Amino acid sequence: MNESIIINNIKIIKLINNKIINLLNYIYNKYKIKSYVISFSGGIDSTVLLNIMKNIINKIDFKINIRAIHINHNLSIKSNDWEKHCIKECNKINIKLIVRKIKISSNYIKKYGIECSARKLRFNEINSILNKNEIVMIAHNKNDNLETLFLSLKRNFLGSIKFYNNVYGMKILRPLLNYSRKYIIIYAKYFNLNWIEDDTNNNLKIDRNFIRKIIISKLEERWPNFIESSSKAIKTLNKKNNIINYFINKNIDKNINSDLSLNINNLFKEDEFYIFNIIKNWIKKNNIKIPSFNIIKKISNEIKYKKLNYININIYNSIYIRKYKNNLFCIKDKYIINSYIKVWENLLNKFYLPYELGILIINNINKYDYLIKNNKYIIHNIRKNNENEVISIRINTLSKNTKIKFKNCKNNKCLKNIFQNNNIPFWNRNKIPMLFYNNKLICLIGIDVTEEGFPSNNNNISLIYKIGLNGFEPLTSPLSGVCSS
Repeated sequence: MNESIIINNIKIIKLINNKIINLLNYIYNKYKIKSYVISFSGGIDSTVLLNIMKNIINKIDFKINIRAIHINHNLSIKSNDWEKHCIKECNKINIKLIVRKIKISSNYIKKYGIECSARKLRFNEINSILNKNEIVMIAHNKNDNLETLFLSLKRNFLGSIKFYNNVYGMKILRPLLNYSRKYIIIYAKYFNLNWIEDDTNNNLKIDRNFIRKIIISKLEERWPNFIESSSKAIKTLNKKNNIINYFINKNIDKNINSDLSLNINNLFKEDEFYIFNIIKNWIKKNNIKIPSFNIIKKISNEIKYKKLNYININIYNSIYIRKYKNNLFCIKDKYIINSYIKVWENLLNKFYLPYELGILIINNINKYDYLIKNNKYIIHNIRKNNENEVISIRINTLSKNTKIKFKNCKNNKCLKNIFQNNNIPFWNRNKIPMLFYNNKLICLIGIDVTEEGFPSNNNNISLIYKIGLNGFEPLTSPLSGVCSS
């Protein structure tokens, strides 16, 4: 290697080091964050990142905390050898390494694909070891970004890797994203670093490998500067997207409700592009992974053209986009609620509702007065059961046309009208527990006490409902006496 190449390589190494030093100083000065976890696969990219962080640790204005995590995916016969390699490399430079093993089921791969399955489980493991105010570093580079752009094209949208973003609640930083793989190779060879070559990177059945080995390599043969020029185009694209998202989010904030539902009254007159981006960014605000282009398009079309009163679109396994009274909701609904009847044999014991709906307690109301102020509790004052009355809890057993009479209401009301008058969306109507004495409905829990269950004189007890993770929280005040007349 001649002297000019060596000098040029040293300049590249100094440039990368100084840029990352400036970045870490900026993060510390602005956010007071000084702890980092490096996602270390043992490949050339993460090996370079690990060694950069080790090399600059004493050149930063503050004390920095660095550790690494290696995820053994068990996808190769060499997986355990790679794990040992990572342990050895971290021991060599005195960086603490956490190792996690995962196993990806064939059903998971069939559903999400190998790459997506591995990423989901890998992020879960990384998230599980993070401390507060700790940033995850991932060694993506310019080449990875171009590959991601090509992958997004086949999914009907333009996408790229973010330099910094939030994934599953984790802060993710990619300090090598502005450097192409050729610079990373220069760095690795200059310091004689050891890295592993993942044989699965040669599997052309994996989309990213096909794009890397076949498409991008051909483009680089024809246009050697293609990676650099495309990187500039991606940056321009990101800037334009950021501007669009800025104005979209301003409009979302005007129409978003306290429960993160979206008021769509003003969307009907807007064009398709605007509605599409409103829906996409609103889903993101609900901390839900953005679904495919086709699903967002379907939601947008139903708002723009069909103007349906009823929207119920499954975007993932248990996550639905639903419409109620011109509001869109992101709903996590992992249970199918079947009809349920169970006797409450001992009132001294708590009654645990199925489907994570919550807990019921019967006791003296004075003892639980303080719970009224907590919106995770609902209290009803009801009459005490007679000796010959068996108490049971039922869920989803009454038809929508069942007539019910509340004490303070003039007329009987059918169940459907009660739900409508109390603003109960259709997806919550089968979650409402009901208290029965024999076959007499005493209380629609969370709504009101029936005429049969109304207390008299000193014949009263309190029914306390502690709302569970999947429980129904009424849109009205969490106190009893909500009359639906």
